[in-house]
Amino acid sequence: MDMKTDSVEGPLVPFTDTGQLGDDEKYITGVKWTSQTDTMNGNYIRYDFATKQWHWITHEPNAPEIQAYFFLSPSPTSTTIVYSNRVDNAQQLFVTDSSGNGVRQLTKLGGEDPFWSPDGSYFTFSRDIHKGDGAHYIMMKCTVPDFKITPLWPDLPDSVPTFPPLSTQHPIDLYSIVQQNK
Repeated sequence: MDMKTDSVEGPLVPFTDTGQLGDDEKYITGVKWTSQTDTMNGNYIRYDFATKQWHWITHEPNAPEIQAYFFLSPSPTSTTIVYSNRVDNAQQLFVTDSSGNGVRQLTKLGGEDPFWSPDGSYFTFSRDIHKGDGAHYIMMKCTVPDFKITPLWPDLPDSVPTFPPLSTQHPIDLYSIVQQNK
């Protein structure tokens, strides 16, 4: 959909869910479903606006179950794509180009939900640092192009600030605030 003219074109790629724009809006990523009977059977694709062609990013013909992939995040300024994939029962981050070539595993201690900075110089992601039941997520930063990973807090997990219990916090009365601002 062109938001300036309200014109609609499509479907561009049948049987596909869209994802995010990448490389200065030159392409969009999505999931191309490969089976009409199994809704979790598919792989990631890239649709190029200039050529009006789609291409596989991930393609696993022997086990094309998209449930193994949890989040695909294309760089807003380059052809680099980061995605999380389950490896040995844990989410790990991988990097590839927009064609799916040069796949490289970035994390071995966990990583998921990557989000790019607007200028494409880094992305953040979450890592579960808890080794037992439950989860304790901390935020990490990965710079590009060196893919150096650092925590957003200097020493983990002790440097994460403690927050007061909810019972000690005063609830906000939104109704009163709205009434006062009328």
